[in-house]
Amino acid sequence: MRIFAGTAAFLLCGWGTVAHGQAAGGVANPSFEIGEKTPKGWSLSKGEGAWLKTGGLENGACVTVEGDGKSDGAWLSDPVTFLPAHVYRLSFSSRGEDAGGGTAVSGPAFANVDVGIPGKEWAPYENVFAAPFRKDDLTVPLHLGQWQLKGKLFFDDVRLVPVQPVYSAAEGLVLGAGEQVEGNAYSFDAPLASECRNHSRPLAGFTAHFNSDRWCFGEGAAVTYRHALAGRRFLSGALDVSCGYHVSGRLLVDVSPDAKTWQHVGVLTNTGGLKVDLPKALFPSEAVYVHLRGGKAPCSFQVWG
Repeated sequence: MRIFAGTAAFLLCGWGTVAHGQAAGGVANPSFEIGEKTPKGWSLSKGEGAWLKTGGLENGACVTVEGDGKSDGAWLSDPVTFLPAHVYRLSFSSRGEDAGGGTAVSGPAFANVDVGIPGKEWAPYENVFAAPFRKDDLTVPLHLGQWQLKGKLFFDDVRLVPVQPVYSAAEGLVLGAGEQVEGNAYSFDAPLASECRNHSRPLAGFTAHFNSDRWCFGEGAAVTYRHALAGRRFLSGALDVSCGYHVSGRLLVDVSPDAKTWQHVGVLTNTGGLKVDLPKALFPSEAVYVHLRGGKAPCSFQVWG
């Protein structure tokens, strides 16, 4: 999603680790060393896989999944309680053996990340993601596995920590990844394919699932962004939304200055882009909310930017 607005260098956000006890998280038995018949705190949910006492990092324990190029499978952790609207970093090590096609998958169900095909040597991987803003259904497992991959994958050293986004600040402006100010023009290009994944400074809420670099919508699923610049007022604006995958349903787009009074500005019913000038009645405004939601069951489509 892109938004352009007139106001009275792309800047990236960094990550600071949250002190212990400030946010929920953590993974039991992260190196798979503890267990009897299976690794404590982990279970193979589907597909082929194994728990190995050797073969991991420093020849310690690890888990494996195997694929035939047509199916999927994963190890699931015991449920982890995420805090609403908090940001987390999931890291792990992985390697492949005769692996090709498909991809390794990782993360909670609400923020899956495809990491491609790991090489023959152990290598670190990490994903940063935001938890949904709702208060329910936030105790869910992490998954490490494969999707339509042929061959074997190994996983070890799984870590989950809460992190605090650190944004760039200059001349009274605070901007995050995807935000840019040039002269009196502000723009935002959602950094879905960046390290930030589903997180961005303007993100104000979501119930849609996220997959790697795209929002996945079912009926009623939604994503809301709030754009504001430290007391500056927006005078005009335009919106550009891209749907890269569509099976059924509608993408409904609404805007608001205060998240109370909404104006419908557009709808997408197939793949492609929606480009609209925002209503003049919305301006001037110190904030612009953009609300994307799925409508008309059955509903299944993806927003890529």
